[in-house]
Amino acid sequence: MGALAYGCSPKAPSVQDFCGFLGNPDNCYLKFFEDIGPRCGAFDKAPQGYFLARDKLDKCVLEDGGLISFDMPAKIESFPPTSIGFTRTDATGATCGTFQFSGPFNFSVSVQPALTPEGSSVKDAGEACAPGAEAGTPVICGGTFSSANVEGDFIDTMCPDQEAHHFISLQLDKEECAAQKALILRYEIEGAPGGINTPGYLKVRAFYPNQEKPVEFFNCAIPPAPEQCCNGVQDGAETGIDCGGPLEPVSAACDRCQTGQGCISNNDCVGAVKCEVGLMTGVKACAAGAVLTSSICDSDPTGGAGGAGGMSGAGGMSGAGGAGGAGGAGGAGGAGGN
Repeated sequence: MGALAYGCSPKAPSVQDFCGFLGNPDNCYLKFFEDIGPRCGAFDKAPQGYFLARDKLDKCVLEDGGLISFDMPAKIESFPPTSIGFTRTDATGATCGTFQFSGPFNFSVSVQPALTPEGSSVKDAGEACAPGAEAGTPVICGGTFSSANVEGDFIDTMCPDQEAHHFISLQLDKEECAAQKALILRYEIEGAPGGINTPGYLKVRAFYPNQEKPVEFFNCAIPPAPEQCCNGVQDGAETGIDCGGPLEPVSAACDRCQTGQGCISNNDCVGAVKCEVGLMTGVKACAAGAVLTSSICDSDPTGGAGGAGGMSGAGGMSGAGGAGGAGGAGGAGGAGGN
């Protein structure tokens, strides 16, 4: 049993029966959900929102008011993330709750108090749990429920009433614990990065014990990637940053390059201004007089196209695959240009 020793402290906590705890209908795990309900989310449809920029996925603005602020920005190049932390604020700017999911037994759900349903843009589904609460008035007392997998052997659970529980994780592998294992909170991080002319999305939801539907926290649209000629880097056949290169086919041609930008021939420069070797640099660049007055990258004044339907994403740490996006419906049209 030395491998299961809880540190070296003489005050090591006593280990409890994890299966018995999960199977008890009065455990604080279930009570926590009964008291807060979908306080910062919804059962039927995830709150819809959008990221302002593709290259900085740190904040998602919710369409009905409110904000999802991420502890660490999500990265397009490693999508979807396997762990996530975020704070939800409502339309008044008040904090609804904070959430961290980083593993099957490593998570924290913290919900702020709401004295009336009108205290937040999200309706609560809780009970009158506050002392002195008027009869029949829904009240959310708030609190934090957390779980931590200590050294891989133990699971420490903390309830909102500060009651601590200490379990051996291997208990869940016993045959008699099979039914109780399904009562552990699990979550899914679902998403797709999108691409050129194709918006992406990031969605998070959690499955709570004895609940038929998950709590949907958010579904945030990611702006599509810009065309190659408008992505701020020199790539493909470009001779400068987002400029130059072949003029055919017309549909794939970039802007012509301005004065000082790289070129190979005069055709790479605005107005076919001379492409010459710099006296000091030895590098070819467009000569003076190559001035761009309009760009193919300018915003479309008629507004953006509708977003693509949801795509099936990878599962979160629960190991379950993400469900497909809602109906493949088109997204909202983009904002009109200036």
